[in-house]
Amino acid sequence: MCCHTVYRSFRQARHLQEAWDDLARRVGADIFSTFDWCEIWWRYYGADRELEIQTFWQDGRLIGIVPLFYERLALGPVTVRTVRLLGADHSTTSCGVAVAPASVARIMNMLTKKLLSERRLDLMLFGPLPGYSRLGEALVAALDSMRDRMWSESVSRANHMVFSLPSTFDSYGKKLSKKERSNIRRDRRDLEHAGIVRHHVFTRQSDMPAALDAFISLHQTQWRSKGSLGHFRDWPAAEGFHREMVNRQSQRGRVCLTQLCVNRRVVAGQYCYRFGARAHWILSARRNGVGGRTAFDEMIRFLISGGVRQLDASAGLYDYKQRLGAEIVPTLWVLAGPHAWTRSQRVRLARSVAWLVDRAYYRFWYSRLARRMPCVRRPLWESWIRSHSLAP
Repeated sequence: MCCHTVYRSFRQARHLQEAWDDLARRVGADIFSTFDWCEIWWRYYGADRELEIQTFWQDGRLIGIVPLFYERLALGPVTVRTVRLLGADHSTTSCGVAVAPASVARIMNMLTKKLLSERRLDLMLFGPLPGYSRLGEALVAALDSMRDRMWSESVSRANHMVFSLPSTFDSYGKKLSKKERSNIRRDRRDLEHAGIVRHHVFTRQSDMPAALDAFISLHQTQWRSKGSLGHFRDWPAAEGFHREMVNRQSQRGRVCLTQLCVNRRVVAGQYCYRFGARAHWILSARRNGVGGRTAFDEMIRFLISGGVRQLDASAGLYDYKQRLGAEIVPTLWVLAGPHAWTRSQRVRLARSVAWLVDRAYYRFWYSRLARRMPCVRRPLWESWIRSHSLAP
């Protein structure tokens, strides 16, 4: 028999931390489904939101954790009552959920029925879900079986990049094109001609503060030269969030920061997390005029030697990632709501407003005009961050 328990704070659920992370590891979930990731994300981005950590048990054993939040989302003339997954916004990463594969369909059916019956919701929005997650298909199937009670829609975009890594670094190199292998050798020769080249990998908690300082400085310098604020200024509270996340996750050996140095000067770096056989490449940084292939190459070498078999390169389509071996996989959003006319119309209007804000603010102003006027560039609007997934 499957039992269901709800926790409304991380303090209440703290006794589950080891079982939570053990479940995530056992079912092949990602770093975004771990207790620490969810708790820190909530601390930084949970304001004006209501938390519910949905847990599912079978014969006294934890088989599923789905951390959700409720929010009244105001968009111009309309306000919608929504439920979403932790991690749904305020970052470039995806959402993480830890559910035993054999129980996904049953848990998703239980959860969606519970949400619909116990809450006066306008919209359930699950996503972004990465292509390697099994949750999306189960959600679509669960909602499809409830068509008499609610409408549902799934939106898939091919905008997520993932590397499949072989068991040896030599095998990875053989997968690249002849031209790309030549480019890597050329970049390495250019660095060696410039001076003494050293590559450092930091995984210990004691090394993280200094290594992260150097990475953030390099990353911000790189993007300011292009008229951008850089990730740690573009996204509200991003620097504090990443500093705390690196500190906490490094205690469990899940962080990898790398530095490529020429004559003891840091010229490139990579920032990633490891969890099980999967790693997550969060950000890269380099000095202008320095090819980043060598730094990436060294990161791949380290990850493969540590047993990583998949590298999640996050959302966004980049030609250089494809040349380095990444494949494009879909990102999925699943939306659903009750058939009630007033509520469905409210959602329709909210999605239209969100679409207009995304086009006018983010795609036209922020991504185009503001880049040419660095003096007026500001961090991303909170309203856009919270609403843009309504129109994925």
